[in-house]
Amino acid sequence: MRTALVLLSFLVAGPVAAEPEVRILLREGRSPLEVSGDALRVWVDARPLPAARKVRLRFLDPRRIEVRGRERRIGARVRIEARGPLSVADGLYLGTIEVDAETASVVNGLPIETYLLGIVGSEMPASWPRAALEAQAVAARTYALQSRLRMRSSGRGFDLHDSVLSQVYKGAADIAPSVVAAVEATSGQVLAYEHQPAESLFHSTCGGRTRSAEEVFGNEVPYLRERRCPWCRESSRHRWSLELPLKRTEDLLRAAGLLEGKLRRVEGDEEGIELRAGRRRTVQPRQLRAALGPSQLYSTDFEASTRRGRVRLRGRGFGHQVGMCQWGARGMAREGRDFREILAHYYPGVPIKRAW
Repeated sequence: MRTALVLLSFLVAGPVAAEPEVRILLREGRSPLEVSGDALRVWVDARPLPAARKVRLRFLDPRRIEVRGRERRIGARVRIEARGPLSVADGLYLGTIEVDAETASVVNGLPIETYLLGIVGSEMPASWPRAALEAQAVAARTYALQSRLRMRSSGRGFDLHDSVLSQVYKGAADIAPSVVAAVEATSGQVLAYEHQPAESLFHSTCGGRTRSAEEVFGNEVPYLRERRCPWCRESSRHRWSLELPLKRTEDLLRAAGLLEGKLRRVEGDEEGIELRAGRRRTVQPRQLRAALGPSQLYSTDFEASTRRGRVRLRGRGFGHQVGMCQWGARGMAREGRDFREILAHYYPGVPIKRAW
């Protein structure tokens, strides 16, 4: 509650708080972990260990962990810092790494502006126009703040995932100067609706029009409504098609629990997909997308038909199509629109506020 009240105060009155820190879940699991860095410092339950360049951790059970070959019974966390980036598995991260023996979680803690350096260039090509990168920075900063509020009230121990479950975060391995410039130019700026961070959803390609939150998710959000978008035509996912053998489609649908019997036809559109097998069944496009895989069925905005033993799907867009279209932001930026104009188009009626 206190976090929400502090955020509320500076969205209303201006920058009155320091830049917050966010906690990113990098992994969960009991496989061994190695962390290295320059002048590595390690604390086990707030007790410091001698400085080194590398530390190996091995999970033994929910109450025990082995650190540098020594078994330790701990109830809190291992905290790791370094003079510069930390190498964790195949990634490179700024800030701190915390390891919880009980949950077997590995969390990266760092200031939100530093976090954005690993987000903007992962969600959008760093070579895109600066205004598009700036719009992405504001949207990503807003999303991170909203997630931080929600997750801290739930007591999960982290604020965001490092994947598409939240935002794609690649740490500090490859930060482009254009990304640094975009984050710095928009520092502390967020989208605010009724004194709270807005639901700043974004996606790759809308295919000509964004969709409302109510249409896609079933809940109405006043500023997440259908918007015309003629700027994303250069995306390879603006229009797309997919063909699958009927038998392969049957196998995927059966594995997803959507089918009984032998599949004969798949027909329908975004209003509903009819599966004709032993009996007819209608499923939602999102169910079919989940079954076939979002990496090949790019959105839920498609038409399905069956001909000569093959299922044909023709659609538009990539992603959920709600909020900012990233390819559309690119197109608007190439026309000379600034980041404020881009955000105002995709989130109508939502002002930009300085949070710090």
